[in-house]
Amino acid sequence: MPNVKEGDLINRALELLRRYPLCPSCLGRMFSSYLKGFTNYERGTSILTVLLMSLQEKVKNNDEEAKTTLEKIKNVFPEIYKQSLENLGVKWEGTSKCFVCGNLLLQLEELAVKGARVLRELKAESFVVGVSNDEEYVSREDEIWRAFSISDAESIRNELKREIGKRIQSISGIPVDFSNPGVMLVVNLKEKTIDYVSNPILIKGVYLKLGRNISQSIWITPKKIKLVPLSVEEAANSCLDYLMASKVVIHAAGREDVDVRMLGSGRPLALEIKHPQRRNIMTNSLEHCLNTRSEWVKFRLEKKISREEARRIKLSDKIHRKIYRALIYSESGFSDEDASLLEKKFNNVTVRQRTPTRVLRRRADIVRSKKVFWVKARVLGGKWMEVFIATEGGLYVKELVTGDNERTTPSFSEAIAKPLLVAELDVVQIIDYPNMV
Repeated sequence: MPNVKEGDLINRALELLRRYPLCPSCLGRMFSSYLKGFTNYERGTSILTVLLMSLQEKVKNNDEEAKTTLEKIKNVFPEIYKQSLENLGVKWEGTSKCFVCGNLLLQLEELAVKGARVLRELKAESFVVGVSNDEEYVSREDEIWRAFSISDAESIRNELKREIGKRIQSISGIPVDFSNPGVMLVVNLKEKTIDYVSNPILIKGVYLKLGRNISQSIWITPKKIKLVPLSVEEAANSCLDYLMASKVVIHAAGREDVDVRMLGSGRPLALEIKHPQRRNIMTNSLEHCLNTRSEWVKFRLEKKISREEARRIKLSDKIHRKIYRALIYSESGFSDEDASLLEKKFNNVTVRQRTPTRVLRRRADIVRSKKVFWVKARVLGGKWMEVFIATEGGLYVKELVTGDNERTTPSFSEAIAKPLLVAELDVVQIIDYPNMV
């Protein structure tokens, strides 16, 4: 600070108060590098107390300059100093309006009560505080920082968020959570109002498709024509009335074709519930709601999770291993030798697959190497065979059967030297290697 001996904290504080009336919190914040573990209000009142004691000593010694200084800054002192000031012949006339915060930092209880009310209405599990329309406060604070070359003080924005958050937590009993808050309360400093953002709720679970011709996402053409009657996404959004939310987004570990059923253990997913207006959602109640509204798509829900856990679920398809059931057809028919040959040739074998013809329009034309762990086959009579196949995640099973014009090799069709068709395909289990082998 200019014209002040370095390290003389009381004189620095006095120079500040001569130019700018500051409340104890804003004064203390200018010296926030001192007295760790204290609030800025406590720090500021400590400075005011020592300052008044110093001036009192000088006034008692008939120091007229000290008396003049005290008259100039008397109204920065809160009412608790009134008696001490008047004992020195200085009439206290009330607390001045703080140059930086306008005494807002002395009036946070009303905002905290409003914030606690919002959290209770949402039945929030945690929260964090943000502020908006704080430009005037920040601008006045910057003026002081520039005038006195202050570089290590805490900002008013940080103090407001912290102190309002502490009061809301005390009133509501709902904890602050900086890493994964359920609700962000936004304090409008200009209007003295509270807005909020109800962050998404993420729930871990699995889905099952009990029928065919069901897509994972809503399948609509650019002309708004719906191509399939039902999707997992639509089923997941069937309980928005219960959730009081705007939308449910599914984050699934991979996907199966529209004509493939997803059975057994189900496909892992996270349900992301957007903008929920109530946050005390019970997973068992939501599961019951979803499963009573959809006949062909079912959900098994487990628990609420973090965004990072949802991300891991979505990426887990790369490590999952799957067991499929395929019903395959051959015009020339099957023999028991065909079944035995498939089981023998596809025992721990690596299959090279060039991107299938049917997905070339949306996938890069590359070659992938995937593992087939085992095959169990049985002839159903005549032209039909049922095959169970255990594979590494990401293998195209239809092309494993047909060969896709030699884009997949080896293939079932190549192994038994017969053209084959896949009549039905089901995912019967998704599990992690090595538990399946």
